[in-house]
Amino acid sequence: MSDITKYKDKMNQIIEYANNRDMHISYNIILDILMDKNNDISGEKIAEMIREIGNSGIIIDQGEADEDYANDYRNEAYYEKDSKKPVEPWKYIPAQVNISHRVMTISDVIDRLTFHEFDLNPEFQRKGGLWGVDKQSQLIESLMLKIPLPTFYFDAVDDGNWVVIDGLQRLITIDNFMVQKNFELQGLEYLREFEGCSMDDLPRQYYRRIKETQINVYTVEKGTPADVIYNIFKRINTSGMKLEPQEMRHALYRGNATELIGRMAASDSFLNATGRVIDTSRMLDREYITRYLAFTELDYCTEYKGNIDSFLVKALTTIHQYNEEEQKKVEKDFYNIMNTCSAIFGKYAFRRVASNGKRGPINKALFELWSICLHELTLKERKELVRQKDIVFESFKNLLLQEEFSKWIKSGDKYSLELRVSASKRMLEEILHDPKSQLK
Repeated sequence: MSDITKYKDKMNQIIEYANNRDMHISYNIILDILMDKNNDISGEKIAEMIREIGNSGIIIDQGEADEDYANDYRNEAYYEKDSKKPVEPWKYIPAQVNISHRVMTISDVIDRLTFHEFDLNPEFQRKGGLWGVDKQSQLIESLMLKIPLPTFYFDAVDDGNWVVIDGLQRLITIDNFMVQKNFELQGLEYLREFEGCSMDDLPRQYYRRIKETQINVYTVEKGTPADVIYNIFKRINTSGMKLEPQEMRHALYRGNATELIGRMAASDSFLNATGRVIDTSRMLDREYITRYLAFTELDYCTEYKGNIDSFLVKALTTIHQYNEEEQKKVEKDFYNIMNTCSAIFGKYAFRRVASNGKRGPINKALFELWSICLHELTLKERKELVRQKDIVFESFKNLLLQEEFSKWIKSGDKYSLELRVSASKRMLEEILHDPKSQLK
């Protein structure tokens, strides 16, 4: 048993707090108190202290079960010294935030649009979020009336292909009317005499006025770290239909990584393993694939700090550098792992299973867990688990019913991850090294 005596003061603080609140305290608050200024504390010590707190009669509230787990910032990388206020990683080094302010004209924008130097067809474009002709016409009317447009934000790391952080619909409208010339004005509020006019029909005065309109532009420049760009995107993404985190990641890191993720998400292996129930409309399926890549291609033991956003961004930037051979290797192993999960668990893959056999929804923590565990096994070991699939299923079902294990899959902190993975690995090792195993 580990020595936890030096943490007695904190444990007593937790117990005293709970005593004043009908003997209840949340699991996350316990973690926060125990880990404050003690981020090197092991998962085993935390588990031992939580057991002792529970044995004192304290009721530890877990909150509602969910297919996801809470993002966690309770570690030294995300807290100011002697403070409980979370500090995002990108704010630690302001010198790395390279953002420029530019004043451009609509004519400059048209020039870039003409030479296809904006991406106007991102895969993350939200369904049903496109502006209709009336709304597009009113934007053009604003330009004709000299009404300033809101600020545009771009990721300009690739100068030949700016990624729109904020202002996509405005940009599409300018392209449609001034470059593609594919709609005529309608639904105007003030300049109604121009109803039905195309760009070529406008008097020179209004055409010139539109092109000479100045706009404020902020560009994230080359050299800005990937997680900084992601956080800027996340903070600015406040209007209209907000993008989901995976949609933002996909918008910012298009290329090798997102193409690979797209193939993996569309594969029969993944679709069959997940029962084809993961929503694709907001890229949730691709988030699962990104999680798989992060926990199998990065060293999660040292690099995962409890902030899933930063971890997934790092995975995308890493995978983006993979060559074709490396990508094929990743895909091949992924398909094998998904097929192995299907063969072992069938319709229960990546789901919690109640004692009565009732299954829960697809669970992100369990998806990550089995991705990690099977990735670290050989093909021969995976085949042996399939051969003993009934034993694997019952053993894991029993593990899921354990109260402590249930707690570990409800949280995204690195200690809960460490504990649930370690417990599952021990279970698999016992099966693989059992005398009944055919491994030689």
